[in-house]
Amino acid sequence: MRQPFHMTGGLHMVSIIITTLLRLGLPVGPSALLSVAGRTSGKIYTIPIALVETSGTSFLVAAFGEVNWVRNLRAAGQAYLTRRRRTEAIGVVELEAKEAAPILKQFLRESQRVSFIKPYFRVTPHSSLADFEQEALHHPVFRIVRKKGADLMSTENNKTLVRRFYEEGVHNTALFDELLAPTYVLHLPGSPLIVGIEQAKQLMVTYTSAFPDLQLTTEDLVAEGDKVAIRNTWRGTHQGAFQGLPPTGKHVTFTGSDFFRFMGGKIAEQWADLDALGLMQQLGEIPAIG
Repeated sequence: MRQPFHMTGGLHMVSIIITTLLRLGLPVGPSALLSVAGRTSGKIYTIPIALVETSGTSFLVAAFGEVNWVRNLRAAGQAYLTRRRRTEAIGVVELEAKEAAPILKQFLRESQRVSFIKPYFRVTPHSSLADFEQEALHHPVFRIVRKKGADLMSTENNKTLVRRFYEEGVHNTALFDELLAPTYVLHLPGSPLIVGIEQAKQLMVTYTSAFPDLQLTTEDLVAEGDKVAIRNTWRGTHQGAFQGLPPTGKHVTFTGSDFFRFMGGKIAEQWADLDALGLMQQLGEIPAIG
């Protein structure tokens, strides 16, 4: 009997582990990371995905049925695939059931040792292609179409990485290992240079420790050539020490504008301009003007 998909605690933990390993560039069977925009929010979601390779062509298999990433991918028609720390822009073509049947059969054959996949299929690796054709109605398969000339130096790809830097990286600095170049440099007005990935992580943790509920709204995002500019509004509650100031419990709203420069598909340099004066005034550290 085919089991409807439900994200259990165990599956959630497995997903986190696989995602972490893939972001470190470690191979995890036929898996990769898929980043696709939400069909209503536009937010980028990144999840581990099952891949099947045959005759030089790659396919994405919806092992758990028509889940959110499938609906998002249908709406977007394109996504970003990360394997061994290399990210590429892809297009996709959804297969008809007859075309998908042998791909699903190969997938099940290659995944026999993955026990948590079996409950979501009514077929076995030994079932006929006719049975798999019926199964394909419940497990979409997409053929990957690589975009000619598309790489991470394209403006759209760079914008996607900046979105991920903020939407995923603010509270998960492990992602910086994937997004930032080893020679990354951050320029902050009136402060020493922040050099390297570890210093970037430490700086972000300084903010999220002081404002654990820190969230942002992106107001503008533009790109040209190897540069991306973004304007954000930040909101959070002061619950931890910040620049020598003990927690005040105050809710703050402040703005920031950043320029990013890309090199080799990674963020190589960043210029950040934060409304530090407005932030410190809201915290009561500096008197308000007027």
